[in-house]
Amino acid sequence: SGSTADAAKWLGWPIILVVDAGGLSASVIALVEGFSNYRRDIKIVGVIFNRVGGEGHERILREALSNTNIPCLGCIPRHEGLSLPNRHLGLMQANEMPLLESWLDEAAKIVASSIDLDLLSKLSVKSEWRPVSNYHLPIPTLGKHTAIARDKAFSFCYEHVLDAWRTEGVNITFFSPLAGETPNS
Repeated sequence: SGSTADAAKWLGWPIILVVDAGGLSASVIALVEGFSNYRRDIKIVGVIFNRVGGEGHERILREALSNTNIPCLGCIPRHEGLSLPNRHLGLMQANEMPLLESWLDEAAKIVASSIDLDLLSKLSVKSEWRPVSNYHLPIPTLGKHTAIARDKAFSFCYEHVLDAWRTEGVNITFFSPLAGETPNS
């Protein structure tokens, strides 16, 4: 399916659940436990709360989570600098952000000062789980050669789909409609 949970299962990695805590309080525990119990074949080993409103909000979230055996790795404050620019049709993509590097540097500083990096590193170890062998293609191949539009107008593509197709022996080529190219050129 290409989900993060499936990828973690296949690779044998634990899950760090990042929860958008904006507007949530003690009821956040229902959300965390829901994810924790939804799939028994994966393991959530920690939680990071995002968009936390202040010290009081953080205290409520940490207290709610303390009723589980899942540790809180940190609380990232609500911060305008962490919001990705967007437009009418959704988020701007990385190739459209002129100040991407400085945005990433600022985001990294905020996140690093808000979470327990040592605990994150300690919990981020492979488990005893083994990757599953019954992998299915996320989207079936359409043939042995596939041409995909890719330029400023067509820049979003799920790379795991392309990787899966390549694994199946599909020859993938790209073309730019904006440059007047066609799939056969």
